[in-house]
Amino acid sequence: MKIADGTSSARVVATAIMGFIGHASQGHFEPDRAVLFAVIAVLGGLLGGRFAIKTKLTKLKKAFAYTTLAAAVFMILILFLHNNKRINKAISYSIKKDLYFYMPVIAKSIKI
Repeated sequence: MKIADGTSSARVVATAIMGFIGHASQGHFEPDRAVLFAVIAVLGGLLGGRFAIKTKLTKLKKAFAYTTLAAAVFMILILFLHNNKRINKAISYSIKKDLYFYMPVIAKSIKI
């Protein structure tokens, strides 16, 4: 579980950095929002760390699986709600890539 968390965290960091570079290069960077989201992320990390320490590993695995599954469902809903074909194609590729990466982890965690 620790390796999966580390791998997932590294992937999130890489994705966030690339997203930041893409948005900043297009002039879509808003420093006031970035500070707000950074504070929320730090607080969420601190609370999540406390939660993880106090929670049994099996429950933690299930929580990770369900939140990842919820994120996948959310991304699929976004895909169907957008009308822009170029955006749909990019989101579709991202969702497929993430689903192929995470679905075995989810299935194993909740024993499907």
